[in-house]
Amino acid sequence: MKKKAVMILTLFCATILFGQKIKVTKGDYNFFKGQKNINVEFVYDNMKLLKKNLTNEQYMTEHAAGLEEKAKGKGKTWKKSWIASRELIYAPKFLELMNRILYEDHGVYFEEGLSDT
Repeated sequence: MKKKAVMILTLFCATILFGQKIKVTKGDYNFFKGQKNINVEFVYDNMKLLKKNLTNEQYMTEHAAGLEEKAKGKGKTWKKSWIASRELIYAPKFLELMNRILYEDHGVYFEEGLSDT
């Protein structure tokens, strides 16, 4: 039992430590130089999901249909929470993490709706 717990903990730590690295494959971050505030807009138009490269609409329809088969109304509820999670979870978390890393280290602040950037 102890070996299993240690193995799971090691795997968890490795995922956290190595899963959050940014690798620049093209271009650089020189546009940050001299910037203090950066306006962020979240656009989900060309988002592809899963290995099937489904559009957001295709994914929502497919996933909601699967949930509806299991329990009536569950797909509809999931669809609402999927759309709401962008504004309630993903966008704020992205801004929080960007500001934690870049503001503290480089003085660059990210925010939605800035007009003086």
